[in-house]
Amino acid sequence: MFDQLKAAFGKAKCRVGAHDGEWTYVADGECGMRMVCRRCGVPQTRTTHRYGDWRYTGADDDCAASRTCRRCSHAEHRDRHEFGSPVYVRDGSCEVMKVCQRCGEEDRGLYFREHQFEAAYLDEHIDSVEASDLHRIPNHWNLRKCDAAVLCVRCGALKEKGEVTVLAAHLWSDWRPGRRGGSARVCRRCGKNEARRPGADED
Repeated sequence: MFDQLKAAFGKAKCRVGAHDGEWTYVADGECGMRMVCRRCGVPQTRTTHRYGDWRYTGADDDCAASRTCRRCSHAEHRDRHEFGSPVYVRDGSCEVMKVCQRCGEEDRGLYFREHQFEAAYLDEHIDSVEASDLHRIPNHWNLRKCDAAVLCVRCGALKEKGEVTVLAAHLWSDWRPGRRGGSARVCRRCGKNEARRPGADED
């Protein structure tokens, strides 16, 4: 029973082209190969080159390269670029690209955008936010000096989906003696004052 199932499974593999046999080269100096399937007896052929290393064929700033088969001398040609690390296309944009170190060709197909998301003050980046996204920032027309949110500090893209969370990020001074035995501090950015009663714990 097991042998019958194995044979049936093997025939099914042969019907979809998964033959079983040993490939051998037909002649020296050629890359044609032949195999006779051990299951169904159908002969199969293919061409399998044995290429050497790629070598540049032009000037130092040319990426044309070729490699040659060690059996039949068939040559394959293509451009072999040496792309560096991704770089930004321009200031204020998060579009990135790779540049070939040999010929200078730019590759923007594999790399799209690379944002630098940080918590930042909105008044410093609001002009970079897309006009179609402004409605997602509460009170974007009347921002306070210390209003902050997470956005890309290069292009102004907003990280959050939907309405943006805006928090006050004050730059407080040290606590100093205040009125009636308490203490006070002031935001160095917006000038807001904060007082603390005597005996209250420090932040």
